[in-house]
Parts: sequence; C-alpha cells; structure tokens
Amino acid sequence: MFILRGIILLYCIVILVVLPCYRCFSDSDSDTESGSGSSSGTLPAECPTGCSCVEPRRSTDGHRVECRPPWSINNIATINEYNNHVPITELDLRNRISTLPANVFDRLTALTTLDLRYNQISTLSANVFDRLTALTTLYLRSNNISTLPANVFDKLTALKTLDLQTNQISTLPANVFDRLTALTTLYLSSNKISTLPANVFDRLTALTRLSLSWNQISTLPANVFDRLTALTGLYLENNAITTIEPDAFSSFASSLKRLWLDGNRLLFYEDKTFEELTSLTYLQSDCSRLCCLVGDIDYCQPRCEDVHTRDCVTSRHLCPVRNDREISTEYEMYKNEKKARVDDATGSG
Repeated sequence: MFILRGIILLYCIVILVVLPCYRCFSDSDSDTESGSGSSSGTLPAECPTGCSCVEPRRSTDGHRVECRPPWSINNIATINEYNNHVPITELDLRNRISTLPANVFDRLTALTTLDLRYNQISTLSANVFDRLTALTTLYLRSNNISTLPANVFDKLTALKTLDLQTNQISTLPANVFDRLTALTTLYLSSNKISTLPANVFDRLTALTRLSLSWNQISTLPANVFDRLTALTGLYLENNAITTIEPDAFSSFASSLKRLWLDGNRLLFYEDKTFEELTSLTYLQSDCSRLCCLVGDIDYCQPRCEDVHTRDCVTSRHLCPVRNDREISTEYEMYKNEKKARVDDATGSG
C-alpha cells in the first residue's frame, strides 16, 4: 500500500512540476540548436527565475509568463527589467512585490494583460506603465497603494479594465483617468475615498461598469457622473452617502440597468432622480420607498410592500420622505450651508 501511494505521489510530481518546466526549456533549446532561435515563435531560452512560460496557442499570439504557480504564491519581492525580446502578451506577477522599478516593463510593448494583484506595492512611479501602449487589462487589486500619480495611466489608451480595489487610496487626482477613453470597467471599491472630484470621470465616455463600494463617500455631486452616458452598472453600497444631489444620475438615466445603494445613510434625494431611471432592472438599497419610485423592475430590494403604507412611505430610519416637514427643513439647511461655502470660496456675497 505504501509503495503504491509513493508511485502515485511521484507521478503527480512529474505531471505538475517536471513536465511543464521541461517543455518550457527543452522546446526552446531544440529550436535554438536548429538555427531558428526565438524568431520561430518558440519560448525564450530563459524564463525569469521563479516563473513558468506558456506557449501561444496560435502563431500570432504572444507568450504568457506566470510568476505564480497555480497552487500557491511565490515569495518574489523584487523584479528587474525583463530583457528577453520574445513578445509576451500576458504577465502574472501575484507575489510579494513591494516596489516596481520605473523601467521594469519598458521592453514588454506587446503586453495586453498585467496582473499585479496581492502584492505589497505602496507607490507607483509616474512613468512605470508608459511603454505598455497595447495593455487592455491592468490588475492592481489588494496592494497598499495610497496615492496615484496624476499621469500614471496617461499612455494606456487601449486599456479596457482597470482594477484598483482593496488599496489605501483616499483621493483621486482630478485628471488621473483622462486618457483612458477606451475604458469600460473601473473598480475602485474598498479604498478610503471620501470625495469625488467634479470632473474625475469626464473622459470615460465608454465606461459601462463603475464600482465605488466600501469607501467613505458622503455626497454624490450633481455633475460627477455627467459624461458617463454608457454606464449600465453603478455600485455604491457601503459608503456613508446621505445626499444624492439633483441630476446626479441624469446622464445615464436611459442606460443604467443595475444600481447598488445599500449600506448607506440616505437622507436627501429627489424623487425624480430615481423616477428617471427608465432602463433600471435591478436596485439594491435599504429603502423600500425607492422601489416605489422606480416602478415595476425585475428586482428591487427591499420591496415596496415589505415596509408599506398606503402612500408607499417607509419608516424614517430606513429612508425619509422628502415631503416630511422636518426632513424638508433639514434639506433646506443643507442647501443653504452648501451655497454659503460656495459664496465664501468665490468671494461673492
């Protein structure tokens, strides 16, 4: 019995470890000896230490380099510039990396997917991604990034997916996303963002999915989403939102299909903000009254009838009614305070 188990274990090791490494190196060596070298589309003679190389499925594809075995995470803490001239299209670097040298990706001009999730990166140099003009997917989730250089994404004009969730980002530079005109998906959840600059999303006209959940946002300004006319999914759950200013959702009123608002403290909003969401099919909130405003959609939770009176009014602690005299007074006070701050800033009386 013990001998049989040993044979099975040895077989598994050969299949999972020895054969992939042998393929990665032996194929390249044989081609080099025949004089074809790396120009034939075979794997580079040297994979980066601690990584595995995967051949392209088609001759027109680039190579995929994985610096993380499928069953565990390595302990690679630093990386140097990659000097091999064989084109790489996918690079998986989920490890323990804490810093990225400014020129580390300069030779990887064919790269389309870069995965830097689950590292310990705290800062990004302004030019670290400048040569990755073919990149379409960038994962930076679950690092320790606290600030974003204003121009860090400027050269990524082909980027479609940007994942920045689960970091320590507290502020967004006003122009940080301006060159990402092809972006369709942006994840910013689980950070420490408290305010949204007025024009921060203005150039993201192709964006269809925006996640801002699990931040510290308290107010949705009227103009912050003005240019997001293609947006279909907006995730705002578990913030500290008390106020949705009039027309905050008007730019995507006819395109938005899915809206998450639960886990907030919504106090001030206008009925028409939700009544105008004519394409909405899914709404998740803590306020049953919102389900009454959006009408008959595929899914709305909590449902209007769950905490229901004749006028479709819920208890105040869930979601106050705008025509309630006390709430209306509080809302007027909020607007007056906001106007006073604007007057102070502009010097007008």
